[in-house]
Amino acid sequence: MTTSLGIAATTAVLRQLLVNAIPAADLQAALGVSAIEVSALPPDRIDVTAETSRLNLFMYQVRPNTGWSTTDLPSHDRAGRRLTNPPLALDLSYLLSAYGSKDLHGEILLGYGALVLHQTRVLTRDAIRATFAPPLPTDLALLATAGLENQEEVVSLSMESLSTDELSRLWSVFGEKYRPSIAFQARVVLLRATDPAAPPGPPVRRARLAMSVSLHPTITAVEPTPVTAVAGAAVELVGTGLLGGATTVLFGGGETATPAGGSTPSRVRVTLPGTLRAGVNTVRLRQSASFEGDLRAGPESNVLPFLLRPAFALTGTAKPDLTVSGRVVDPGDAGLLSATVTARLVPPVGRRQRVSLLLTQTDAAPGAVPRGYTIPAPARDQDQAETTDTVAFALERVARARYAARVRVDGAETELGATAGVYDQPEIDLR
Repeated sequence: MTTSLGIAATTAVLRQLLVNAIPAADLQAALGVSAIEVSALPPDRIDVTAETSRLNLFMYQVRPNTGWSTTDLPSHDRAGRRLTNPPLALDLSYLLSAYGSKDLHGEILLGYGALVLHQTRVLTRDAIRATFAPPLPTDLALLATAGLENQEEVVSLSMESLSTDELSRLWSVFGEKYRPSIAFQARVVLLRATDPAAPPGPPVRRARLAMSVSLHPTITAVEPTPVTAVAGAAVELVGTGLLGGATTVLFGGGETATPAGGSTPSRVRVTLPGTLRAGVNTVRLRQSASFEGDLRAGPESNVLPFLLRPAFALTGTAKPDLTVSGRVVDPGDAGLLSATVTARLVPPVGRRQRVSLLLTQTDAAPGAVPRGYTIPAPARDQDQAETTDTVAFALERVARARYAARVRVDGAETELGATAGVYDQPEIDLR
């Protein structure tokens, strides 16, 4: 999940990449200047009379990303309550400008900055964590909480070709005289709201899907989706031309896998890496070909999302590891109690993933509306450990009853079991 601070966090990481590369290039000595500044200011705020050698990174436009616009549509129940927090997918357009105190300094700095961006291509999770490693000034300390390193898709960089007319209009809007510049785009930043949504009803038990195929290499479906995170969990990629030469399956977090035996050009089976997080993940295929004995990168397929459902870890008796402790009956109302519910999950949840416990009453009287609760887990932003498999939920003034329990991690929920067509497992006793 990336919070509303994700835009500023992306700019901060890009600026830090340029700052870190200056000593390695030894530009200060080569240009004979005492300092080279890297800023992220609007062009009209830069003092051009100071004769300072500078690279300036300015985000001049934000556009919605069309590829993610329909992956998670807003959902509301019949009463109008919001059930999901869909991502706001954005592409950020930047202008990198160079300011030189002497002849050719601007061109030298612009070439250096453009090459750094060209070689970077993606903002890796390690680069993001390094940017926000403590100690930090106040502004960066705030941006460190954005969670940019944990979003489903890594941010990629690509150059943009702007015509002379487009550049002229941009600098006219800036209200400044033109400086050597190059445009590029950061794609995609996924912003999600953090306010809780209402618990949905029980999930659909059976879905029927229809699909069509097109020219290769194309993935038209991921089956099953959602898929539950158990040992040996696998998905099948359905499409056309999916096998060709050496085929590699790539996931959005950087993990890779190879197709399992028995895969065909229309159906590729792949075992999911154990490092995937619960929630929305993405998958694509890359085909490589042998050229005179060397393996060369070939075409890549389109990207499709799939949902990885968390699962309860099992106890020694093969039951979900879900315990209730610290029961306290409310002194003012004997029908209510407070308690702590502890769940052990697979896969472990990340430090900034959203985790909630969903309770649905199973012993409601015939014709009565079952009670339901959504209990968010405590924030773990300050934890030292990146992941944990154990989450404790604090229940306050909950009606005493039996409940079917689910845990939701970034929109993906543990499965419910049914008896006689009614969802009732796993069940916890809060009477």
